[in-house]
Amino acid sequence: MPVYMLYDTGSGEVVGVHSEVHAGEGEQTVALTDAQVLADAMPEGSGRDIGVLEVAERPRPRRGYRLVVDPALGEVAEVETPAAT
Repeated sequence: MPVYMLYDTGSGEVVGVHSEVHAGEGEQTVALTDAQVLADAMPEGSGRDIGVLEVAERPRPRRGYRLVVDPALGEVAEVETPAAT
């Protein structure tokens, strides 16, 4: 069940999560190329260098944390967000 995380390659900030499901028997997600994911999920001319990372399952956000991608390791990590003052 491929899920694709789109992230800023400079900062690691996750800018989107994308998956595609084909209806029918079993309604399974479909494997896509990076180019297909970017064409489907990102507006042209965003001015950002966006990378695509395939993960096994849709990430579940937790309060007080944000997800980032370490481009060098190709891994998703949780980073604690500072409390509002």
